[in-house]
This record gives sequence, C-alpha cells and structure tokens, in this order.
Amino acid sequence: MARAFAPILARDASVVSIGISSLLVTPDNYGYMGPIKAALESSSRFLAKSFSADSQVRFNVVAPGR
Repeated sequence: MARAFAPILARDASVVSIGISSLLVTPDNYGYMGPIKAALESSSRFLAKSFSADSQVRFNVVAPGR
C-alpha cells in the first residue's frame, strides 16, 4: 500500500502501523502472533530502507506496552 500511495505522499511524510503489545513473557496462547509481529516490524524496516533513496518518508510501528 505504501508503494501505491508513494506518488501522493509528501516528501517528508510519515507512515504509522499499529502493532501488538510487546510482552515481556510470552503467554501460552500467543500462537502465531510472535512471527506476525516480527514480520510487521521487518517490513517496516524494509520500506524505510527502500523509500530512503528518493524521499524522507518515515515508517514507524506503534506497539502498546506498559
């Protein structure tokens, strides 16, 4: 979606995604959420790197915590 909106984003825009809580201890029923959280954070880093060549767009993942 970020690539699709790239032409209309301001040069110094910010893209924010909402993650899941960052837990200190993983509960038993956490299931697939660990890999999903890692994928979200990894894709945000990848997008930041790929956009850095021609813009100053910032990518952030906000995760609720304590």
